[in-house]
Amino acid sequence: MIEMTSSFTQKYDCLNVRPLTADEGGGYLVEFPDLPGCMSDGETVAEALANAADAQATWLAAMREAGRPIPAKDGSTANARKIELAKQRRHEVR
Repeated sequence: MIEMTSSFTQKYDCLNVRPLTADEGGGYLVEFPDLPGCMSDGETVAEALANAADAQATWLAAMREAGRPIPAKDGSTANARKIELAKQRRHEVR
């Protein structure tokens, strides 16, 4: 596991990078354990990490657009859903 501190991982700073086997096409795979299904790959670790920035941003945008809760850093959605509802209520009151 690699701990990242770059801007694209401000909220979700934990990701996994692993080499892909020849049967999997080679290169490297990046997965965000806190974001189910969010992953990317690349020929090199650097390329995989760069692609992961796009994957994370796209995943988060898709979840927001669909009105689905964003998991908390620990993988739970309960607190994240409460926060989203509070934001909606605050916006409705204005």
